[in-house]
Amino acid sequence: RDGSVPDLLKLAENSKKEEKDPSTMTCAELYGPYPRSVPTPFLDKDEKTPPPEMVAEAKTMWDLKSMPDYRDVGTPDEWIPRDGRLVRLTGRHPFNVEPPLSVLNKTRFITPSCLHYVRNHGACPDLKWDEHKIKVGGSCVTNSYEISMDELVAMEPRELPVTLVCAGNRRKEQNMIRQTIGFNWGPSGVSTNVWKGVML
Repeated sequence: RDGSVPDLLKLAENSKKEEKDPSTMTCAELYGPYPRSVPTPFLDKDEKTPPPEMVAEAKTMWDLKSMPDYRDVGTPDEWIPRDGRLVRLTGRHPFNVEPPLSVLNKTRFITPSCLHYVRNHGACPDLKWDEHKIKVGGSCVTNSYEISMDELVAMEPRELPVTLVCAGNRRKEQNMIRQTIGFNWGPSGVSTNVWKGVML
């Protein structure tokens, strides 16, 4: 061989050597980088947003805590930064939302957390890291215990990609044919995210 035609057998062997075992890969390696998840709140009913440079500089949703979505002002959830593009299905409170399908279609496999659908029956608890504990107990538990948040994050974490779908997804269409119990979810009550935590 003169070297002008690649040796397909050698190429195949090299690619097998370079392949990584999927069971040892992180979710980011399997699915690509996680999408940016900083919400863009609407500050008024004209859908005014914070200055673009402020949103661009925000590293997490908490960097926009001082600029709540105008629909959350005066509710128990005013402390949570939320994306204004989310379609509110039950008014201001409780917070039940789905992203517009046009926005959801622009995301890839992983849904940005700020666009994840939400189903709530009341206010989101405002938990404090130093005070919150997880208690495991009940009649089926032989050795009950409790664990602090610091103890929890010191444990070996796992990451799992999980798709969640609201049982009412597309109920709006069902209600057009025959009225059901429940409010009108559109087609976007579905989200896929990578959940990180420990096995309890």
